[in-house]
Amino acid sequence: ASMQGALGGKRMAVGAPITSGNSTSPFGAYAAAFAPPSNSVPASTTANTAIAIPTTDLIFTDIDHRQARPGDSDQCGWSHYGQSDSLGAQPQNNTTQNGSGCTVNGQLCGATPLSPQTGFTTLDMFTAATWIDGASKQGVIYIGQICRTLAGQTYAGNGRNHVTYGPTQGPNTHLCVHGQNHYNYCNSTGDSTQTMMSALYIYNPSDLLAVARGGKSAVSVTPATDAYDMSQLVHVGAPFPQIAGSLFRYGGCWFEPQSKLLFVSETNAEGWASEGQPIIHIFSVDC
Repeated sequence: ASMQGALGGKRMAVGAPITSGNSTSPFGAYAAAFAPPSNSVPASTTANTAIAIPTTDLIFTDIDHRQARPGDSDQCGWSHYGQSDSLGAQPQNNTTQNGSGCTVNGQLCGATPLSPQTGFTTLDMFTAATWIDGASKQGVIYIGQICRTLAGQTYAGNGRNHVTYGPTQGPNTHLCVHGQNHYNYCNSTGDSTQTMMSALYIYNPSDLLAVARGGKSAVSVTPATDAYDMSQLVHVGAPFPQIAGSLFRYGGCWFEPQSKLLFVSETNAEGWASEGQPIIHIFSVDC
């Protein structure tokens, strides 16, 4: 009720966008409040039937205010990325990467210094979000995946997971300058990484309420629970994966307040008739 009053009757939209290289897109969580327009509201322009809906930011991230992330993955790359040597070869296209950054002709050598990735990358993403509303606990949760160095994995180079920008070098091969294969998490030419962890984030509604009342900036809101490993949540049935199987792993989530059950859709979790089918994971929430 206090949230409703602070928002002047507006509805809260919990955003779970996929981040991108677009400077105006969120780099992390986003949430806003809005008032749905009535059917009588005219279109914003005569060129289409779209209606501009004013929003009030409650959680805000962008390229200049990236959400913080654990610094256990390193950013890496080629110091001569995109440059051609005297024979036309480019170092990032090598089918073998040995850390030198040289082209196959031994020219244009150099790898950029490794640096811990502490802000959201274009691969870190939320694809599901919902509001938990119980008698004793309330919260805004986001579910997604984040580039992480995970136990039990082998990483070329310095033994940590790397995030890099580069092309696909062959079938099932997307190498970073240190030889890590990022094929499972890449989009043709673009950012890529070797492992991504299925992650849960929880935001305190009191922070959103403070923003709505003007006592806190939407940019300053941080999660109360940050990058929690979703596979650690106990539930019956198919295990929830620690390592996300691919990009865009989760299709959505929904909380049912009477039964206090949280439903999470894991896309392409099962193969059936040559097509990937989703699994719906169900968690009981103590709230």
